[in-house]
Amino acid sequence: MIGQLLHIYGILVFAFCSLIFLITASNIVWLEHTLTSDRKKTSPSVAVLISAHNDAGHIGHCLDSLLKQDYSPYQIYAIDDNSSDGTWEILKDYMLRYPRKLRAYKAEVLPEHRYGKARAVQELSLHAKEEYLVSTEPDTFHRSDSIGKAIAIAEKYHADLVTGYAGRRMSTFSEAATEPAMYFLSLFSLPLYLIPFTKSPALSLATSQLMCFRHAFFKEIGGYEEARNYELEHLKIARAVKRHGGKVVFVDVKDT
Repeated sequence: MIGQLLHIYGILVFAFCSLIFLITASNIVWLEHTLTSDRKKTSPSVAVLISAHNDAGHIGHCLDSLLKQDYSPYQIYAIDDNSSDGTWEILKDYMLRYPRKLRAYKAEVLPEHRYGKARAVQELSLHAKEEYLVSTEPDTFHRSDSIGKAIAIAEKYHADLVTGYAGRRMSTFSEAATEPAMYFLSLFSLPLYLIPFTKSPALSLATSQLMCFRHAFFKEIGGYEEARNYELEHLKIARAVKRHGGKVVFVDVKDT
């Protein structure tokens, strides 16, 4: 009896490991496929949204990479979300140096500064009139073709949201230790290639490193309103996109 149970257990473990292997392999192939996608150089218009909170050590590197995009037209909108460091001073300096490319704002003060990022991005989006919104984190850095790649993928798959990995600056040991772990976790958590081809909100994955929305659809679902009280607002909004009939695509734009 014990031998039979061990045999069944061994079969189940083998089946589980085989499933994980197949999911991981398919995700690697999918992400490599997205890496080789064509890049657009121009049109449609893009608004890049950055919400920064105490990011004086990161925001300059992020802006430098975004200002070197080989895509047009695009406009950068940054908002200082009640920082207590020098974030606002840095944003003002960049706005003075790049007045035609960067617009900076100060966010409204929240009574309780809990999950302010979704609210800050929502506030920032009201200033944008472009056809696509690309929200990113202030601790990311972007290849010169990252915007063009995200837009090309959005058009190729008729996606309402393109999300995925961008380059990220890791200034602490804990960040350097956990970031690769999160990357590998996503490789075997669910089949990424199925996300654009299924309607289930449960089969969704997103990262705040890159959130590229079709602006009209973003407004149609109320933007980040549904996610404003959630810490993982990017996952909440990805599920909301699917729940409203939209399409989500998960990609990698950090490498070639």
